[in-house]
Amino acid sequence: MYRIGDKVLQLVNSPEDNVFNGDMGQIVGITLAKQSEDKVDELVIQFDANEVTYKRNEWNKITLSYCCSIHKSQGSEFQMVILPMVHQYQRMLQRNLLYTAVTRSKEMLILLGEPQAYQTCVSHESATRLTTLKERINGTEKMTPLQRAKLAQFEEADDPFYLIPLRTRRQKW
Repeated sequence: MYRIGDKVLQLVNSPEDNVFNGDMGQIVGITLAKQSEDKVDELVIQFDANEVTYKRNEWNKITLSYCCSIHKSQGSEFQMVILPMVHQYQRMLQRNLLYTAVTRSKEMLILLGEPQAYQTCVSHESATRLTTLKERINGTEKMTPLQRAKLAQFEEADDPFYLIPLRTRRQKW
């Protein structure tokens, strides 16, 4: 299934090993169960300067990464990006996803597919995020009373993040 030299993607955070979701590495060693102290197959993966050993029951924390989605590529850079663009996946044809894909490329970007899919992607903005950033920049005169009250509550708090429900704080951080 795996071979030395395979590129892999970390799927979960493992702070104890200093490896996090989205990190990419390369298999540099394979130990078969009959050669292992624990009598279980092991993979040794190199993540930059960090080497991590995975026992067979931990292999669900990684996946091969010769090809990965735009979502999983966020935060990474690649020598070459090949981006297929077809109307079959219309819901994915959004400007922000195109931007993310294009900006992952270091040296070469190849767009494949239907020119009309590219045009759709460029002209289709994703759902508008509901924030008060524009109003905060322009001043509070255009804010609704509810927005004004929430902003005042946030600004007056000793610890503004205390006002954010714990579940939301965990998701953001």
